[in-house]
Amino acid sequence: MRTTNLFCLSTGLMLAIAPLSFAETKPGWGDWKPIAIHEEQNFSAGFSNIELGGYLDFEYYCNDQATEANIETEYSYRFSDLLDYIGTGKVEYRCSINDEPFATHIMTAVKTDISYPVCLQVQSDIGNGLRLRQDNNLSAPIIGILTNDSKVYDQSSPALIIPDTTGRQWLLLQQNHQENAWVSLSEKEGAHINFRLCS
Repeated sequence: MRTTNLFCLSTGLMLAIAPLSFAETKPGWGDWKPIAIHEEQNFSAGFSNIELGGYLDFEYYCNDQATEANIETEYSYRFSDLLDYIGTGKVEYRCSINDEPFATHIMTAVKTDISYPVCLQVQSDIGNGLRLRQDNNLSAPIIGILTNDSKVYDQSSPALIIPDTTGRQWLLLQQNHQENAWVSLSEKEGAHINFRLCS
């Protein structure tokens, strides 16, 4: 089984196609679903020229390989858990030829069936809340505390999520009339997520 990742320049041109190991399941991600032609989508994806250009490269590459094999390409997708938990996450697209996964492409995604600004509720599994920090690392100064069950309203869409060198995912909270702050979203991909969409 061979899978390929596409890495793109900001112009949208393909930089390289490199083999990668493929896993049917991955921590922090849902199951693969086939893309139906008339499927109603409750998410939007691709918020930069790099992501959109990369998707066009991915699609072109898949179709080119399918034409060579004289067979139709099948497409599927899956979401990262963050999409359901905080309204912003990732969508990964995959093309398969003869039921063999061939290439993937990942883009930022947001739910379109929720209200903005997004209401998030703190659900930390360690202690009774989360520390707000000036920067996205554990050594940055603490500028506040969010207790469990407290609610915040994030103004940004998509939310800004950045992993640090350890894999910890950080969320930038952008709120009206308050200082922007970074907060730990999860220890790593697939770990406990410290926020939930408000019910």
